[in-house]
Amino acid sequence: MPHPSNATLPTLYYRLGMERPHTHLFQVEMRVGGWPGDHVDLALPAWTPGAYKIVDNARNLRGFEVRGLDGQALACDRQDLHRWRVHHGGGGFTVTYQVYADKMTIHQAQLNAQHAFVNGCMVFLYPVGGQHCPSELTVEAPESWKIATGLEALGGNRFKAPTYDDLIDCPLEIGTFQEAEFHVDGTRYLVAWNGTAPMDRVRLVDGLRRLVETETAFWGKAPFASYTFLYNVTADPYLNGLEHKNSTAIQGPIDLDRNDKGFFALTAHELFHVWNVKRLRPIGFGPFDYSRPAHTTALWVVEGLTEYYTDLMCLRAGITTRSEYLRGIADNLVHLEQSPGRKFTTLEEASFITWNFGDDRWNGAVNYYLKGSLAGLALDLEIRTLTDNGKSLDDVMRVLWERYGAPDLPYDPEEVEAVIEEVVGAPMGAFFDHHLRSTQDTDWAEVFAKAGLRLSIDRETPSLQARLSPKEGGMLIEDVRAQGAAEAAGLMTGDLLVAIGDRKATPALTGGLDAYLKPGDTLPVYFFRNDRLHATEVTFGGDRHYSILPAPASTPLQERILQSWLASPSRVPTYVR
Repeated sequence: MPHPSNATLPTLYYRLGMERPHTHLFQVEMRVGGWPGDHVDLALPAWTPGAYKIVDNARNLRGFEVRGLDGQALACDRQDLHRWRVHHGGGGFTVTYQVYADKMTIHQAQLNAQHAFVNGCMVFLYPVGGQHCPSELTVEAPESWKIATGLEALGGNRFKAPTYDDLIDCPLEIGTFQEAEFHVDGTRYLVAWNGTAPMDRVRLVDGLRRLVETETAFWGKAPFASYTFLYNVTADPYLNGLEHKNSTAIQGPIDLDRNDKGFFALTAHELFHVWNVKRLRPIGFGPFDYSRPAHTTALWVVEGLTEYYTDLMCLRAGITTRSEYLRGIADNLVHLEQSPGRKFTTLEEASFITWNFGDDRWNGAVNYYLKGSLAGLALDLEIRTLTDNGKSLDDVMRVLWERYGAPDLPYDPEEVEAVIEEVVGAPMGAFFDHHLRSTQDTDWAEVFAKAGLRLSIDRETPSLQARLSPKEGGMLIEDVRAQGAAEAAGLMTGDLLVAIGDRKATPALTGGLDAYLKPGDTLPVYFFRNDRLHATEVTFGGDRHYSILPAPASTPLQERILQSWLASPSRVPTYVR
């Protein structure tokens, strides 16, 4: 199928309408002035960069019509779930269609009477082979609604992007959101806050400014002219975010009074992705093939190291304290220890199969965010130790940026390992084989000793070793931890616990078992399965909890490593002006 040359790329013109927002239907028009050959395939992306899952976006597209620029109907054939073949005969054409959108997730879209959130992968068709075409967008929204996006404004409600890839990499929030603005080193940062509660402008901007200052100082400078934070306050049970080149979309139960640390940590994570993945990226992560998964073994770099630096950036920005930082690492060790999948799947394998994890995900695979962040910690302390604290993981990231990120060259995962060895000046194969390509547990006490710290077991609490949720009449088993106490007792997902011993199964009881028993105790457990009452004996397991504390004595090198690794912020808090 003919594709235009780079010198003759036509501009893709889009119109996004929302005439009756309460119907959740976008009206979309795409106009192409001309295309080589006599036909072209139009497609919707099957996935959104940063969200590692295939999604049938085209399932919500309806009313597809195509006409030549003279208004005459053109023939069109559906090729598969995501593609339509337009027979344009060498001339220009206009496509019109509707998109049903009522799913407020970061990689989807929503339109209702209150607002519109647009992830372009779900809404805007593209000509296959034309992802590099320049694009323009006109938004027709209700009169009182505003538009927040990373797209370059042309005036009014018109925007442009250098390519289709850039168009869909700029989500839009459209509505009556609250706004804030600040500048760092001459770069403009915009905040759009869609929620019913008033935005705490001073607190929000202070935290964002500190993160921006810290992360741009880490990398050298901001690689964008402006940046937009899009926040949607929703009733979801957890926060979620998605990175983009010059913006981020974050949603969930945002509450600065109850969870400011989690909020700023997620924001720090998505902001760090501006460099690590949106520009410094593995092969397959741009240019994109939107029709199939982009498999890579490098998500330990993309997500794991980003997660490691998330907490460090918050520490360096003064958002968290050193004790809070170490507490978070200790909690991560607990989570990893309670993940049976770490015994079955290596870090590189987990990265590669993220597109099709099994239904019993964490029993069969390891979380590459979690294990990747801990591998990053171990790598950082290893580099500092091997170089007499002369180098760190910071140096590795900056070399990778200068060699691959800044010149916009995707890397092979093996090249990351080569750069690490270059910075260290010594072979690191044994380290990589253990942390990336092995399922063996790490001696974390030995890792922390490099910084003059000791890993201490705080306590061991009794545990059913299953994930429970409240349900009328008792506690529902959502997941059973492989090789844990519940599994050994014959319990399974879907069982409804009604009593443990002589006590009713409630959130208070199952969340505070240490008040009634200790690890190794055996009690009868009563439960319903298929509406029949059953009983079994459970020998409760023990879940360990850790603290990371200063060692009784440390060497000068260990002390230097600790102080440089967990350096205090060099700035005082700033406030919005």
